[in-house]
This record gives sequence, structure tokens and C-alpha cells, in this order.
Amino acid sequence: MYRRDDLPILAPLLARAIPVALKRLRDKAGFRSLRPAAEAIEKATGQSVSRAAISKWESGTMPQLDSALYFLLGLGFTFRDLQDALEEVLRDLEAEDNDPAAGFLAKLRASPQFRQNLRAIIETTSAASPEPATAELLGLLAQLDTEQEAEQKEDAEDQEGDGEDEDDAPSPEGEEKGKGNGTNGPDKAD
Repeated sequence: MYRRDDLPILAPLLARAIPVALKRLRDKAGFRSLRPAAEAIEKATGQSVSRAAISKWESGTMPQLDSALYFLLGLGFTFRDLQDALEEVLRDLEAEDNDPAAGFLAKLRASPQFRQNLRAIIETTSAASPEPATAELLGLLAQLDTEQEAEQKEDAEDQEGDGEDEDDAPSPEGEEKGKGNGTNGPDKAD
């Protein structure tokens, strides 16, 4: 599929794709929120992985290899599943980059400010009864806002009362996080 010569091109794509693939795998495992996912990982592997760590990984911080392994195994996946998810995400990203409509939708999903600005333009320029396509776009904007609010509320509930250390390196019970478990400390965002 990809060759070693592709690494300079592939690295930035993977930096975009890995967080999305991890979130898709968590969703595929049936864990819409972080708390049950973290609990499942600990139950299956005996390793404590904080909800904050999962959130960071799904937001762009690369997990250490052992952390990624615990994440995958704890949710019932293998590295092959991760590779399949990455290939799917890379195809989606390529489609977004090549299709202006998909790119526009991705921008709408990613940027609440963009949605707000677009809504203001539509409301300022539309007549009392907007065209069907304009009404459909306004409906999509409202739907995306609702989805984002629900996701933010879920994330806030997951992190509220977490009581866990912000380290994202897994640790066996009774050991300090990032020590004595074969890691060199917590993952660092570079």
C-alpha cells in the first residue's frame, strides 16, 4: 500500500487520521462516552487508562505504543482493526480533500464559528421564506450544533469528577502512573 518513501507525505495524514480512527473504534465498540470505555479497558487488561488520556488521544495527542495496545485490546480490537480503521479514515480524508462539498461539510462539522457566521449570512440575506436548499442548510447547521453540544456535554460529564491523574500512560494497580510499567512516563504532546 504505502512505501517508506511515502513517509513525509503520510506522516501529516496519519496525525489527522489516528485520532479519528481511535474515536471510530471506540464508537464501534459501543462506547459513546469515555467513562465506560476507560472502565472496559481496565477490566479487560488490568491497566488503568484515564478518560482524560483517551480524550487527548482522540483530540490529536499520539499515544505511546503500549497505551495504544491497551486501548485496542481493552475494547476488543487488534492492530489489524486499527489499520483497517486508518485506511477508512485516510480514504475519507482524501475524499474530503478532493470533493469540495465533502470539504465544506467537514468544515461545518469542525468549526462552530464557521456555522455561526454562515447562519448569520443566510439570515441576513434570506427572504421571509427561504429557498428549500437554504432551509435544508439551516436545518443541517442546527443538527450539527445539537450534535456538538451533546458531545461537549458528554465529554464534560466524563471529565467531571474523574479524580484520575492527567497522565495518559497506563499503570498497573498499586503503582504510580508512568513508573514501573515499562514506560518512560506519560505521553507528551510535541
